[in-house]
Amino acid sequence: MVARYPTLIGILVCIILGFGLEACYSPTLPLPPPARDGLTVSPPDADGFVVVHGEPGVMEAGEQAEIINTRTLYGWIVPVDDDGFEALVTAEAGDTLAIQRRVGEEVGQAIQLVVPSE
Repeated sequence: MVARYPTLIGILVCIILGFGLEACYSPTLPLPPPARDGLTVSPPDADGFVVVHGEPGVMEAGEQAEIINTRTLYGWIVPVDDDGFEALVTAEAGDTLAIQRRVGEEVGQAIQLVVPSE
């Protein structure tokens, strides 16, 4: 009986596999932005550098923090561990830094912090 209906069986298999592939192709949720509480930016030093510090819990260990100066468009990617992260970046007072989490090639929503003058 199977030999007489190979086309029907092939169609059924394709339909079943097609539904399975459709379910696997569901979109993933975007990465959330880092927690604003626990993020700090220092005023610029004499050389034009600021320290961006993220306390533990701002992002998950194993992720990366991506920091972009929106004025200069320079960016930095630093690892996040159990102690959080810290990055030395170039910025002037009043610059806006966009900070977002990165996991592999996926980048989450950014939050923005303004570099203080003092």
